[in-house]
Amino acid sequence: MKTKQFALALLAVALTLSAAATKIPKMNIVALDDSKTLIAAETDPGVSSEISIEDQHGRIVYYKLSKASPEYRSVFDFSKLEDGTYTVKIKSGKVSATRVMEVNDGGVVATAAMKTHIEPYFSCDDDILKVTYLNFDKDDVSLLIYNGSQLIFQSGLGTEFNVQKGFDVSDLMRGDYHVVLAGTEENFSYRFIR
Repeated sequence: MKTKQFALALLAVALTLSAAATKIPKMNIVALDDSKTLIAAETDPGVSSEISIEDQHGRIVYYKLSKASPEYRSVFDFSKLEDGTYTVKIKSGKVSATRVMEVNDGGVVATAAMKTHIEPYFSCDDDILKVTYLNFDKDDVSLLIYNGSQLIFQSGLGTEFNVQKGFDVSDLMRGDYHVVLAGTEENFSYRFIR
């Protein structure tokens, strides 16, 4: 048991060092005039980035995959968009940053808070399923394991910032399993074969 705890601690340190080595995107949204808004972001220069804007119903109104570059800048005219709430997301590698903005009569007001997400780390070695996740939003997360469409295991992981857990899967029958980390804005998944 102590060996498993030590291995999980080493995994958490490795993930933390990996996250520190990954450039976390920074984003700024600036209204230039009544209808034009500048979206500027700093991203990891070694990785391509995805930039998207989606409305409050989850419909994507803008998407661009940009080549590896340390900066992204674009001016948008939001006067043609319906009034409402929009989410701007910059994803660079396994790290993403989001900001919410309100469009009202073509004018834009961005929220002050930017949310950061780093994809969780999953592995399954020696019949131990390991998951590590930096829970920036302190969401109430759960781990679900499916065999096909059948839920066979569920565990609440809590709201801690640093989630690191190991699960003994040696009792599972041989097969193809799908793991989901649920409870976040975006569900993350992992597949393992036992």
